[in-house]
Amino acid sequence: MKRLIVLLIFLITFFIYSYKISEVPVHLNQDELGFSINAYSIAKTGYDENGRFLPLNFWHLGVVWATPIIVYLTAIFLIFLPLTESVIRLPSVFVGVVDVVLIYLVARKWFKSDNFGFLAAVLLLLTPVHFIHSRILLDNLYPVPFVLLWLFYLMKYMEEGKIRLVFLATLFLGISIHTYNAPKLIMPAFFLVTLILVLPKVKHKLESLLVSVLGFLIPLVPLFIWQRSNSTLQDLLYFYGVYNTSQSPIQAVSRLLSVESLSQKFVTYTSYFDPWFLFSRGDTSLAHSTGQIGAFLLPFIVLLPLGFYQIIRKDNSRINLLLLFGFLTSPIAAAIVGQPYRISRALVMLPFAVLIAIYGVKFLINKRVMGRLVLSVLLIYMPIQFIVFVTGYFNNYPARSYRQFNYNIQGAYEEIIAKAKDDTGAIYIDNKIPFADRYWKFYLIKNQKEDLLRKTIFFDAANLVSVPSNSLILFRFDSSSDQQLGLDLIEKIKEPDGFVSAYLYRN
Repeated sequence: MKRLIVLLIFLITFFIYSYKISEVPVHLNQDELGFSINAYSIAKTGYDENGRFLPLNFWHLGVVWATPIIVYLTAIFLIFLPLTESVIRLPSVFVGVVDVVLIYLVARKWFKSDNFGFLAAVLLLLTPVHFIHSRILLDNLYPVPFVLLWLFYLMKYMEEGKIRLVFLATLFLGISIHTYNAPKLIMPAFFLVTLILVLPKVKHKLESLLVSVLGFLIPLVPLFIWQRSNSTLQDLLYFYGVYNTSQSPIQAVSRLLSVESLSQKFVTYTSYFDPWFLFSRGDTSLAHSTGQIGAFLLPFIVLLPLGFYQIIRKDNSRINLLLLFGFLTSPIAAAIVGQPYRISRALVMLPFAVLIAIYGVKFLINKRVMGRLVLSVLLIYMPIQFIVFVTGYFNNYPARSYRQFNYNIQGAYEEIIAKAKDDTGAIYIDNKIPFADRYWKFYLIKNQKEDLLRKTIFFDAANLVSVPSNSLILFRFDSSSDQQLGLDLIEKIKEPDGFVSAYLYRN
């Protein structure tokens, strides 16, 4: 029966999370593009797009080092499936589905109840920010399953006391550092609090301590080796504004710890607990939110405070305090780099929030008639609000978010590919299109037209003087399509709301 429940959760989540996956989000985000191009190169050759053989980190879009797990997971899919928008988003669907199954297993063990396990799965399944990130190839969500595995094996270790279980718990915590950049700051804190809150309550303390440290450090060994020949960590600190190459390390630390800097970071940190942000508006970027719903469904505004109260006043065991610590420290990395109201930077908060919310459910159940009445209203409201949210997500969100997804580059490029013939002179593509060459590579591979690359010229519209006869010329909407060149407009590239984002000409 339990296996049937897990299978049912898996299938329902997969269907909801993968529905119209190639259509919404409306276009490929540049990060999706960067991850998928590297993944495709790894899948076909073993080398990334910059010629590194099976690298530990990837030079992402030419601006920042990205962690490897998202690329290698996507590469596994691309070994067997073609390079398309829907295929490259499937790894994130997979991660989202795994999260929902794992939260069921964790909550079932945590609360010793199948019902609470199933409820936790439903709460995470219906969480808007989790739904959104399970449908886009971004690495923000990828630490979550490893945090859940850490919690699962930690609970098993507390119950059974087997040393191998604490090794697995801290091993998954260490692996999560390779999923996203924020865990490099957060996971060491999770590891330390594991030692402080959990190990004093178990037998074989010394053995458990040594095995815990070993489990956490093993996944970090490749990073230390990689760092010796690549300035990955320094580049990351520079990219996020924490470190400036003109400063000495002492000056950088001094600036970071100044009163002004700490006060700014504290304000940023507190923004992540703003009720308006959490339960009404959501992330400030339309790549990570519809802007019309919070990161969590509205009933969480009741369940989370009650869950905190239940843990602090009723169930204040060390392992439960771990949930509060995890929830409250999740935004620290985002606060340090000064990014307020960006729940996408703190998605490791999700499993802690769901488990704390279950304690809120317990609180209401214990209040008998009135508490159960309130709980019934909250649980009925959740799927209704989620249905309203996904209706807007599939119908209105594409027209409101296409600017965040770099306009309809797919439509423009696939129109060029459809109209390019053997006698086409050249293909001119406006340099104002962001990451024009990488998008072009993606759609040439997708449509099996890589031979068109030799005809392609990326140009600056202001400097275009003449073009060979029978050429195709693509201008972005904000470039000058100089009519003195004698060009014939053959296609307008439109967005979901009718806005023309590009013009395709033939001379």
